[in-house]
Amino acid sequence: MKNLVLSIAYLFLSFTLFCCNDANNPQPVSAQGAQVMSEAQSGPLTSAMQVSNPITDRPRPGSKFEWQLATTATLPYLKGMKLTAPFAIVEEAQGDISWGNYVGCYTELKAWTMPFAELGIVDVKTITPESLKTLTYYLGTVSTAPANSTFWKNELPNGAVLAYKDAKGKMTLVRIKGTSPLVMEIYKEHYYTIY
Repeated sequence: MKNLVLSIAYLFLSFTLFCCNDANNPQPVSAQGAQVMSEAQSGPLTSAMQVSNPITDRPRPGSKFEWQLATTATLPYLKGMKLTAPFAIVEEAQGDISWGNYVGCYTELKAWTMPFAELGIVDVKTITPESLKTLTYYLGTVSTAPANSTFWKNELPNGAVLAYKDAKGKMTLVRIKGTSPLVMEIYKEHYYTIY
């Protein structure tokens, strides 16, 4: 019974606090109240009303691009590798790339599913997405050769960078760190917001 009386008292108190209106306030449902409200909104701004807003006055945040090192991987001979996370070492023909002897006399890096373009020895930080759009991509092999070879070109010297493109157009960079065994740095596209 005591709870019932308290509940009714709280209900009455909340009704009086939240539902009472001042009769002098314009009501939007009446024509006079709507006119007063529209006049208040369309009145001239005084200098006191023109306050700057630090949030909306700021320029919009921009985005910046960089290549982010995703992993450093060692690819065993006659094995394949997926160039997407988790960068799994798989059977030779099941990977996006594989390491073996395919066409020539020396060990080669073969692209199975992702076409590539050779960029040569360049700094990864200087490569832009726009410059990668102008390249020709193909499936095939890139081979090594000994340093003293006079007839076979070493296409995979330490520091060489290869750009791989997936079916969705996303780019992956592979930088060769060594070829005996094959050690690669794999870079992914990374866009971030600048505030």
